[in-house]
Amino acid sequence: MMARRRRLYSCTMLVAWYALGGGYWRGFTPIPPIPLGWTKIPERFGAGSKGVTLIIPDSVTHIEDSAFSNCRSLQTLTIPNSVTHIGEAAFRSCSSLKTLTIPNSVKKIGRFAFHSCSSLVTLTIPKSVTSIGQFAFSGCSSLKALLLPSSVTEIGEHTFSGCSSLQRLKIPSSVTHIGNSSFFGCSALRTLRIPTSICHIRNSAFFGCHVLKRLTIPRSVTHIGNSAFSGCSALKTLTIPNSVTFIGQFAFAGCSLIKNLTIPNSATHIQDSVFSDCSSLETLSISNSVIRIGDSAFSGCGSLKTLTIPSSVARIGDSAFSGCSSLQTLSIPSTVTHIGEAAFSGCGSLKTLTIPNSLTGIGDSTFSGCSSLQTLMIPSSVTHIGDYAFSGCSSLKTLMIPNSVTHIGKAAFSGCSLLKTLTIPNSVTYIGDHAFFGCSSLESLAMPNSVTHIGEAVFSGCSSLQTLMIPLSVTDIPTEAFYDCSSLENLSMSASVSHIGTAAFLGCRSLKCLSIPDSVTDLAEDVFYGCNALESLTIPNSVTQIQESSFSGCKSLKSLTLPQSLTSIGTSAFSGCRSLWNLDIPDSVTHIGDFSFAQCASLRSLSISKSLAFIPVGAFLSCGSLITLAIPKSVTHIEPCSFFNCHALKRLSISKSVTHIGELAFAGCTALESLSIPNSLKFLSANAFKPIQRCMLTRLRKLGLKKLRAP
Repeated sequence: MMARRRRLYSCTMLVAWYALGGGYWRGFTPIPPIPLGWTKIPERFGAGSKGVTLIIPDSVTHIEDSAFSNCRSLQTLTIPNSVTHIGEAAFRSCSSLKTLTIPNSVKKIGRFAFHSCSSLVTLTIPKSVTSIGQFAFSGCSSLKALLLPSSVTEIGEHTFSGCSSLQRLKIPSSVTHIGNSSFFGCSALRTLRIPTSICHIRNSAFFGCHVLKRLTIPRSVTHIGNSAFSGCSALKTLTIPNSVTFIGQFAFAGCSLIKNLTIPNSATHIQDSVFSDCSSLETLSISNSVIRIGDSAFSGCGSLKTLTIPSSVARIGDSAFSGCSSLQTLSIPSTVTHIGEAAFSGCGSLKTLTIPNSLTGIGDSTFSGCSSLQTLMIPSSVTHIGDYAFSGCSSLKTLMIPNSVTHIGKAAFSGCSLLKTLTIPNSVTYIGDHAFFGCSSLESLAMPNSVTHIGEAVFSGCSSLQTLMIPLSVTDIPTEAFYDCSSLENLSMSASVSHIGTAAFLGCRSLKCLSIPDSVTDLAEDVFYGCNALESLTIPNSVTQIQESSFSGCKSLKSLTLPQSLTSIGTSAFSGCRSLWNLDIPDSVTHIGDFSFAQCASLRSLSISKSLAFIPVGAFLSCGSLITLAIPKSVTHIEPCSFFNCHALKRLSISKSVTHIGELAFAGCTALESLSIPNSLKFLSANAFKPIQRCMLTRLRKLGLKKLRAP
């Protein structure tokens, strides 16, 4: 028995088969021979075995599915002339197999039959084979040459996909069908001639054939599928015959060396992204048969200089020519009724543009980033200008908006930095957020009474705008509407305005006079922040609240009248108004925020509301010209740094109601001569008056050391 085992182990077969109780034993290394007389090798017979050589006896006619799959050590394989059928995945992942001769008895090669035989260099397929299944040789990444016999009529899906070393390929005229992705990723394939027997090139058939330089598409072809030649980045010339009626999405996307292209008369639709990123494309001829250009059809064709859209075209899709950065002239025919979003965005060399009367709207971002466009005339048929429609047209100097337009979308003309004059027609009712943001050369603006809505930051950054009249129809000035309009000198707000948003006029540093209408009840945060030239200000009796930093940094403001309606002044509301010399806070005010009048360096006269209970942190910090101060009877607390560094303050009267004086409340008041401290005081910070003259210190000590407590 031991001697017999030794003889069996010396056999050079890949797999062993034992019949024992009707079952199979697999995976012996090495394994006994296949018995003579067998006609079929069963499924998974030797799957995963480690033999180096396999000789199949000539009695075998069928090799069933996965019979020898994953035999990763197999280097030599002999298939006899008796075999007619090789099953699915029969030799899948035999990754050491280098050569393969399929005998002329084989008629059918099943799916995945030799999939991922990654060491296979040479392959001979006989004339007897009529059908090659899907993925049959997929992933045979070392295969260099392939000659298909004239008996083959069909190449299945992914049959040779991933054969990344395949350089030469001849498809015989017998083949009538090439399946989806059949040669996908054959990245070494240099030339390809498709036989006249083919009428349909399927999806991704030659996707990613990166070094393919020459391609001949015969006149028999009527259909080119999606991504059929996508990523063939070495392809320089392309002739599409007149027989082709359909070219699928991404069919030639990324064919970055093609320079000239003619769309044949037989095509009526150019599908989405079909020639996208053909970055060397210089000339393009679109036939009169085309009625639709799809989304992103020519996007990223950065070398395209001229473009004639034929009069047959009715629709141009989204991003159709986006990123065609060399395109200089464009004439859109009157047959076009729809131009999609971002259709010509990023056409940075486009200087002239003719928009036809057939259009009723200009979509979002349609011409955004056309940075060389100088003149624009929008036809009277247009009623709607979409979001970002002409955003970034930084060379645009002249703009004519017709009376037909009712809607100007968000950021529609933002960044049009050379636009000097603008007349908004009286048909416009809506102007969106950031519509003219950053139009830094805009000097004059006429806004009609038809406008009922202006969006946030609508004219923000229009730094050359000098005069502005807000029409009666506008009731709301939104957030940052005129932010950083640094040249704005004259501002007229109609009596209809009831709300002015946050930072609406922030940074309008040339604004000298301002009249706030009686309809306004609330002044929002930062609304006039940094209006450096503002000299006088009257706040109407309708206003009840002034929010945080509303007039902060208005360093030229000399005169300020606060109304009796006012109840609250926010944090830093008037901080840095260093020219303000007189301030009367009406008794209606019950709250002032921290640092509300800090650094009002010229303030000499101050009357504090008799309704205040607290004087907050830093409220009058560094009001260095203040000489006399009387704290009203309503005040109980003077918070830290309230009058810090009021170094000109000589006379200070603190009412008997005050019980608390916080840290550094009057620190730095070095000119203080007269001080009245009430007996009501319960807490006095030890450094509330630091530094202090000796005479003042003596008077404080008379109150008792118990009054001098650390905070």
